[in-house]
Amino acid sequence: MGKKSDTTKRMNPLAWIFFAIIVPIIVAITLVVITIFLSGKDGAAWFRETASHIPVVSSLVDTNKTAPNSNSTNPESIKEKDKEIEQLTNQVNDLEATIDQLKQNIVKLKKISKIISIQTKQTRMSNRRKQIQSRRFQVRLKKWIASKRQRSLQA
Repeated sequence: MGKKSDTTKRMNPLAWIFFAIIVPIIVAITLVVITIFLSGKDGAAWFRETASHIPVVSSLVDTNKTAPNSNSTNPESIKEKDKEIEQLTNQVNDLEATIDQLKQNIVKLKKISKIISIQTKQTRMSNRRKQIQSRRFQVRLKKWIASKRQRSLQA
């Protein structure tokens, strides 16, 4: 019985290496990759830079490799970039002109709004004066009619 308990307690050496060494390394690499991705850095450039300082790995990593989107000295690509820069500059100038025109429109509309506001106030005041004058006229007319009635009754 003692022999069975010893054999069941022993772990396979390959499984021990797998769980003790390989799995933690994979987890560590995964955490590093996630951290680099979340920090917003260029992971490939960071890996090349870091790997170039490790003695054995530095011979496997090419540090002179450039990214596919990097600037090249090809004359055709430079001409294309110059054309693109010129187009974008023209677009920026057009947009700035549009912004200036819209700002001028805003100033004009504010002036028109003030004028309309003043005209509206003047119209209200004019209408109010007309109402007051109409009421005064009605009062005078009623007094005149009342005085005519009294005179006709007295006569």
